[in-house]
Amino acid sequence: MNYLGCLLFGLLFLAMTAQTHSGLHTRLEQTLSWIRDWSPFSYLIILGMLISAVVAIKLVATWPEQERPEDSTAEIFERVEAEDPAAEDPAAEPPEQEQPANSVAGFQEQPAGAEG
Repeated sequence: MNYLGCLLFGLLFLAMTAQTHSGLHTRLEQTLSWIRDWSPFSYLIILGMLISAVVAIKLVATWPEQERPEDSTAEIFERVEAEDPAAEDPAAEPPEQEQPANSVAGFQEQPAGAEG
């Protein structure tokens, strides 16, 4: 599986037939003749492309590293742990919420004689 990319790359060149090879050769000859025919202008274009590539590489290499802010979720968890006393002592029992005497899990008891 590791050599699949290499194999496909090799098959690409194997698939190039003589006709494809001659087409590439013709295109290369046309490009070189254009460069010769337009010699001062074409050399300036090539030089500009090379200089822009070098400037881009230099710019990326010398770009200052961005300061990344601290993770805000970590800050939120620190604040919650500081406010929650149970977070400091995991063995501590959570505080019980008070419920009315006549209610069970949010349902109120009805008086004995009242049926509805």
